[in-house]
Order: sequence, then structure tokens, then C-alpha cells
Amino acid sequence: MAEAKASMWHQTDQINMSVQMADISLDASRAALDGSSEALTLKINCNLKNIARGQCAVTIQPRADAPDDSGTAENAARGQLHIFVDRPLMTATVTVSARYFDQLTGFMSRASSRPMELVLTLEDALAVSLDGDLRIDSETIIAITGIVATIPVK
Repeated sequence: MAEAKASMWHQTDQINMSVQMADISLDASRAALDGSSEALTLKINCNLKNIARGQCAVTIQPRADAPDDSGTAENAARGQLHIFVDRPLMTATVTVSARYFDQLTGFMSRASSRPMELVLTLEDALAVSLDGDLRIDSETIIAITGIVATIPVK
């Protein structure tokens, strides 16, 4: 019965993660005189939740050309997820509107005893076993089309 369960696969277009550590870096060489947040980068290390035995290093930056109206399609997150075949590590680079970036970093700065969660939505689905094993044959890069952060408040 265990062998039958391990051989069952499903498709998922989301990567669920639990945040372990987050830092904001400020690049002085890119800092704008007008005080914009384009020189800021949010670097987050996460453990994967729906894929077994893995971690993801997420980099989030504000996008200069995105309008601050969060309801528009141009404002959606976009980026790339890089999956390595030879190690249990993924890297994600995501750009979001400056407004979303500011809200995210503002909420993250409040202390909580529970970890924050991130969900990346992918353009293409991945094959994952019921045990959480990811099936890829080679190094893979997939477009990211969305990001959702769940931040504990109590």
C-alpha cells in the first residue's frame, strides 16, 4: 500500500513556504535622492511546505514602473523560480509594486511568535508525489505570476 501511495503524483502551480529568516538590504549605489524604495531588497529564507526536503531563497524588490493601484494586472507579482536538480534548493526572484513592498515589509517588522508563510503561484504546474517529492529531470526555471504572504498578527 505504501508503494502505491508513493507512486501517486499530482500537479501543483503553487509553492507553499514557511519563512525562517528575513532581511532588508539597502544598496547605497542604487538609492534614489527622492527617497524611493527601488534600492531596497527583501531577502527571505524559507522551508518548503508542500515539497519535501527543500528550501527556497526568495528575493523581493519593488518595481519602479508599477502603478500604486494594487487592483491592476500590471501590479501583479512577476519573477522567476529557479529549481536546481542536484540539491534541495530553489531560488525565487520576484518584483512587486512599491506599495505592496512597503505594506509587506511594514507588516513583517511586527514581531510574532508564529512564522510568516509565503505562497508563490507559478505559470506552469510541477509534478509532486503525495509524499512531497518533486519530479524534475533537469534544472528548471518557471515564471512566477503571483505571491501571497500570510503574516500572523497574534
